[in-house]
Amino acid sequence: MGLKNSQYHAIMRKYEQKQLHSHDIQVARYEEVYKKLPEFKALDDSIASLSIQYGKKLLDGDTSAVDALKKDLAELRNRKIHLLKSAGFPEDYLEPVYDCPDCKDTGYIGNQLVIEVTEVHDRLPEIRCIARNRYNRTNRLISLPEKDQTGQKNGSTHADGN
Repeated sequence: MGLKNSQYHAIMRKYEQKQLHSHDIQVARYEEVYKKLPEFKALDDSIASLSIQYGKKLLDGDTSAVDALKKDLAELRNRKIHLLKSAGFPEDYLEPVYDCPDCKDTGYIGNQLVIEVTEVHDRLPEIRCIARNRYNRTNRLISLPEKDQTGQKNGSTHADGN
């Protein structure tokens, strides 16, 4: 049983909502860290300035600029991690928060869009990424077409009875 376009778009809207929610959490965490640790914001600003500075050097032909930038950025990243830890935050506190870390709440693993649909009727389907639950045989697994390099769908939509 294939998915209707309306069902596919409804699923993609759910993933977009998950991504927006994850982004909102991440933004709130950055605001919290910046408020508690103003020096953390200064380090982020330094990273942006350094990147521009070394980018200009690279454009001017300085071949050592990339290696120097990598070294300086690594030092700044280490300082940021140290600051986070010293304030009681986990090292990965500012990383994106995903419901499914395998597909990063996109429904895609590589170029293959693979989702699990628990109800495919005229109403909105419930979805879960099958990367986290690939062998659950109580639900129909739906494998949607791959995206090509331009982001367009290739192939036809089909149900996988696994």
